Amino acid sequence: MKKLIYVVFVVAASMVSCGGNVSELLIDSVRFNGPDEIRLQVGESIMLSVDAPSKLDAEYTWVYARNVIGTGKSIDFSQSSPGSGILTVIIRDSDKHLRSFERKVFVTRVTSYKIVGYLPSYRTNLSVVQWDKLTHLNLAFARINADGSLNDTQVRARFAGLSKTARANGVRLVLSLGGGGGQDEQDAFSACLTDKDARTLMVDNVLQTVRDLSLDGVDIDYEGWAWGSSDANVARQKGLLDVVSMFRKALPDGVVSAALSGNALQNGWYSKDIFDQLDYVTLMAYDKTGTWSSEIGPHAPYDYFVQLCETCTEQGIPGEKIVPGVPFYGRAFPYGKTANARDYSYSEIVSAYPGAENKNAVETDYLWYDGLPMIADKCDYVKANSLGGIMIWEITMDSADASKSLLAAINTNFN
Repeated sequence: MKKLIYVVFVVAASMVSCGGNVSELLIDSVRFNGPDEIRLQVGESIMLSVDAPSKLDAEYTWVYARNVIGTGKSIDFSQSSPGSGILTVIIRDSDKHLRSFERKVFVTRVTSYKIVGYLPSYRTNLSVVQWDKLTHLNLAFARINADGSLNDTQVRARFAGLSKTARANGVRLVLSLGGGGGQDEQDAFSACLTDKDARTLMVDNVLQTVRDLSLDGVDIDYEGWAWGSSDANVARQKGLLDVVSMFRKALPDGVVSAALSGNALQNGWYSKDIFDQLDYVTLMAYDKTGTWSSEIGPHAPYDYFVQLCETCTEQGIPGEKIVPGVPFYGRAFPYGKTANARDYSYSEIVSAYPGAENKNAVETDYLWYDGLPMIADKCDYVKANSLGGIMIWEITMDSADASKSLLAAINTNFN
């Protein structure tokens, strides 16, 4: 069992004669210096203790989930199942004076691998979320304006209150910033990154949204790199490092991650200093082909998946920080033309083509996707190379049939 040691200090106030009740002064001197929120995995424990003034004659009661879990000055706190709640310590002195402290508790489920799903704010049916098969859920997207303000109205409206469900299931909710979007949105994010005042305002605004929605961290999906302009990218890289550093400082126990496109990774537009401060990176190991490509073919082939993972390793990213992505959609090229490229959700594909879940392509229709065989191969690669897990874009495109579900296959493979 993994154990954390956290000592809660109590500072006794000097007993200055001021006409007050000595017992009240003693109990008022107690200070709980614990974290604002206690975060654990199932089976992990944390030692909490109070050190009261020697003259204080008091009883100590620790309560969690309406159950008394301890009556001394210290407890070894742990939980056997994921969820959230409030831990309370109540101090009652011999004169019946009371003092209490509360701390939020968030317990995540134990898994050797991260399963990081994206959930776009334009999806309205949140009942499709398979909470028991995810470790992280990225809420997409809060758009960044050039002046550092946010366009997060839809995110706030769609996901308000979702944290209660997530925490009950031990899943971390993460606010994702940026995304693909249009050129105007990418230009605005870039302008923000290269302006110090705008960067600072943006970080402040993002952290406020994280607090308001009770989220667990931030995912940075910046895709506005300048093609063919190294000077512009140097400035953007420096701005991105500053943003990551500010988030890391503000969220020492929270998630700070980044989603990387294949081109950005392979061109070295992210620095080692950025990687060092991130908990993990997710790789967009898809969209290799599309309307922009010269030839038709699979948009998420296995060799491209492997290539991006190997590039991460070459750039010094530890394996446990590498979380490659898989698509829950396929891409077809009607009449064999790249200009006709069109996307279909995995659920649409398996509905239209009986048995498609056991394949990775319908080549007669120039359609490629990740079926169950490809998902198994990619998960096996993650395990064989001790990588961090799998990322998914995006979870609502999965099949509702458990026997065909890609998310169910990922979860089974990793557990």
